[in-house]
Amino acid sequence: PMSVAKVALNRATTENASLKKVFIQGSHSPLKGELAKVVTTSNQFNVWMSDKTHREGPLRQALCPPNNSQKEFWTGKRPPQMELDIWRNTVRIATEAVLAPKNSFTKRTKGVTGHYYTSGMDKFYNMKQVFPWIEQRQIKNNACVQLWSPS
Repeated sequence: PMSVAKVALNRATTENASLKKVFIQGSHSPLKGELAKVVTTSNQFNVWMSDKTHREGPLRQALCPPNNSQKEFWTGKRPPQMELDIWRNTVRIATEAVLAPKNSFTKRTKGVTGHYYTSGMDKFYNMKQVFPWIEQRQIKNNACVQLWSPS
């Protein structure tokens, strides 16, 4: 999750105008900051995909997160502890990325310099997969996230 948050920040802070046009599309409220525009641009992140699979899973989970073990969430059941832990970790990382992007978060994720990521893909256009380090740990788990840079 830290690498995805860093990719989103990289997209929001890029000085490259042509890249910015790729990462921020459509109409947005003028009150939104660059990061909010990046993370809510259609099809930039799987959660916003419009196909049936995504509407019935990631989108519902994003709109109705498992934040209370005593209440039902999008599945109609109480969330298991694993879901609660994932959500709390995601909120913690997002909070750090937004409130301290130039301090601790940037220092911890300085190895993530790219703008592209995928999950479970063998290839991504004409890019090469990269394996950056976050806090003395190299990101090599292809099942979770793959980071890419132009070849």
